[in-house]
Amino acid sequence: MCVCVCVLGVLLAVFSMSMSTSVVVREGQSVQMNCSHSVSVDGFNSFIWLKQPSRSRPVCILTINYYQGSDRLKTESMKPSARYHNGYSDANASWTLNALASMSALEIRNVSVSDSGLYYCGKSEDGCMDFHNVTYLTVTGQFCSWECGTVVLVLGVLSAVLSLVLVILILTKCRGVQNSASGHHTSAPPDQMQHSDSLNYAALSVSANKKRRSNLQTDHSHVLYAATR
Repeated sequence: MCVCVCVLGVLLAVFSMSMSTSVVVREGQSVQMNCSHSVSVDGFNSFIWLKQPSRSRPVCILTINYYQGSDRLKTESMKPSARYHNGYSDANASWTLNALASMSALEIRNVSVSDSGLYYCGKSEDGCMDFHNVTYLTVTGQFCSWECGTVVLVLGVLSAVLSLVLVILILTKCRGVQNSASGHHTSAPPDQMQHSDSLNYAALSVSANKKRRSNLQTDHSHVLYAATR
């Protein structure tokens, strides 16, 4: 009867716990979950860690026994002891207990997706469990598979090509602007060209008039010379 009551207490504790934490890690990493609980000053203390996978019943993964009392020799001789259950061992997990701080911790190494679930700790009180902290652990797959790596590589190549094309277009545009500016400075405006043509025409007219006057003066001198003779 007490076992049934305790199981129901576990289910109710999931919704009634105020001290809860959500943790998301990648596959292969390590995660540490902490638990705050009371420690009996005189007597035995029994702590338990439970794991409840999604849509499954909770299972025990760690039990810790600890004695604390006025008898110093007995306390030193009965050091905390622990036992793993349901696939957990010293190879993939470790635990710590701090009686002075009334805290314990569970660390899981090299986690896998199957480690995802709800973790909570409890302490045995008068034949039943008093549950404490709740941790929602979510283990995701590897950060990037080979397909993801291929996509990243392709996107990187495309980005490099587009950047190169953009640089070429900018350089071409700048060179065109420079050529246009240099052509503008070397070529004379149409007004200046017309003015230059007018000056050349005027110079030719003056030269022709001078030549004509020179011929007239020569002819006139010949006439005078003929008359005197």
